[in-house]
Amino acid sequence: MAKMTAEEFDRKFDSGEDVEEDLDWSQAKTGDIGRNLFLVKLGENSATEIAAEAKRLGLSVDELISRWVDERLEEERRSAAE
Repeated sequence: MAKMTAEEFDRKFDSGEDVEEDLDWSQAKTGDIGRNLFLVKLGENSATEIAAEAKRLGLSVDELISRWVDERLEEERRSAAE
């Protein structure tokens, strides 16, 4: 993939040319639209264990914690419904 300036890319895109080959999708990121940021302080041992578990599962620490919270909230909803 050859490098190009933003102006070149804009010209190509605006003229309707295919820009797919000019994009590096491996570097694409999604935004955190609709997400909130929480700061959580953990002890060193907990942080180390969480990081190891995330690595084992092939997830980021944020993804793992988010999954765990979602799972726990679902359990709480089910318990409250009983």
